[in-house]
Amino acid sequence: MDNNDFDRKTRLTREEYQNNVDQQAIDQKKQIAAEKSQRLAKFWDKVIIVLIVLITLVFLILFFVNF
Repeated sequence: MDNNDFDRKTRLTREEYQNNVDQQAIDQKKQIAAEKSQRLAKFWDKVIIVLIVLITLVFLILFFVNF
């Protein structure tokens, strides 16, 4: 086996290279989407906590106003 045979077998074809590049782009987009989703979930968690606190405060104020 000479050097050219080795190079031909180890070199990626253009199609394989393009598939690798495409897969990396897809993986990167999935990672970005997951990060955005995680940030959105944290935001909604905070919103829900604030709403619960506000509702609780309203009920406490109404309770003490009646007495």
